[in-house]
Amino acid sequence: LSENDDPTQIPIVWNERLYCFTTSSLYTILTTDPPFVPHKIAGVPGTTFPHTVTSTPFGIPYQASDGIRIFDGARSQLAAFEALFPILQGESAENLSSFVGTFAAYGNDEYIISDESQTLALNIRRGTWRDLGIGLNALFYDEAGKRFLASSGGELLELEKVGTLRDKAALT
Repeated sequence: LSENDDPTQIPIVWNERLYCFTTSSLYTILTTDPPFVPHKIAGVPGTTFPHTVTSTPFGIPYQASDGIRIFDGARSQLAAFEALFPILQGESAENLSSFVGTFAAYGNDEYIISDESQTLALNIRRGTWRDLGIGLNALFYDEAGKRFLASSGGELLELEKVGTLRDKAALT
């Protein structure tokens, strides 16, 4: 699958199908036993940020070179692009600076993506974005606890725990 000029980034299962991102494309893997048969999906850009790729009931969101996209099994579209157009194109807007996400997680209908200095949440069901007001160093969705766990400034945090400073709380 991988070539020197288009290295493999990450495989992912979505909707009971195996996909594989390269830096420039997305492939569906047509067989589950060797030899694997990749099929390039036309018109779907790849990613150089494999830690932003995650599976959701709505598709596969990821950071591409032109913005944050969601692949729905047939095509890849920019996610609520109008709301974030300036910062995804290298400009600043209001209280947000230029943004290229480096890692993400999904839970509770939200795709949360961070560039380590700022963190954004996309409610995929509604197609709306919000700024979490904090930079993160790591992010994980705890399915059993239905909560996002994150690292920021050396602390382990539960994101948006009500009643705490900036709606975050250090775990004890």
